[in-house]
Amino acid sequence: MLWENQVPLLIPGVGAQGGSASEVSRILREAGAAAGQDDKEALSLHRVNSSSGILYAYEKPGGARAADGVGAGASSGDYVSAAQKALDALNKEIGY
Repeated sequence: MLWENQVPLLIPGVGAQGGSASEVSRILREAGAAAGQDDKEALSLHRVNSSSGILYAYEKPGGARAADGVGAGASSGDYVSAAQKALDALNKEIGY
């Protein structure tokens, strides 16, 4: 059974705080592979938190993901669009 005897992790510090979602994903995949899990199983139980990176994406014209169009000169009126782009970029970085 998936998740039997497993502990879910909430992983903070990704995005605005400088953590790398791709590095977190790589570590979870490696740990999952060592436990006999495929990539989906290895990632499905855990949650990556990037709330500041998503909530304030519209304020960051020169942010790390500006090349992807996130925060590239966005105003507060573009809040939803910038947040969605930041979330999409995070999911892409995680590989989910």
